[in-house]
Amino acid sequence: MARFVLAGKASDSEFAQVEMMGYFLQENLPDFHVKVILHTDESWKLFVPEMFNQYAWNIRPARDRKIRNPYDLDQLIWVESGELIGNARDFIKLIHHNYGYENLLDSELLDKIVAENMTSLSASIPI
Repeated sequence: MARFVLAGKASDSEFAQVEMMGYFLQENLPDFHVKVILHTDESWKLFVPEMFNQYAWNIRPARDRKIRNPYDLDQLIWVESGELIGNARDFIKLIHHNYGYENLLDSELLDKIVAENMTSLSASIPI
C-alpha cells in the first residue's frame, strides 16, 4: 500500500501538478493514498525545518540516497512511514517509474488549481 504525504505552498503550480497526480492515482488505484498539506509562503518557511528535524532528514538520506538540504526543496513529499521522496520532480519521476503514469496538465488548469488552493487556504485561516 502506497501512502504519500504531499506538502507545499498553495501558490506553487508545480505542487498543484503533483497534487492532481496524487488525487488521480488515489481515485484510480485501490492501494494508493495521499494526504495533502497546504501552506502559505510564510508558514512554509517554518514547516520545512520542522519536518526535517522531526524525521531526521538532515542525516537520513532520501529515496535517491542523497542527503537533502531543506532550503533546496520547494515541495516536500514523503512516504507516510517517514522516508523522504524529495520534491515534485522526484515524485513525478517515482510515479512514472512505478506506475507508468505521466501527468500532463496545461498551465491554465494549473493556474486554476493554484487559485483554488489559495482560496481554500485563506478560508481555513482564522481572522
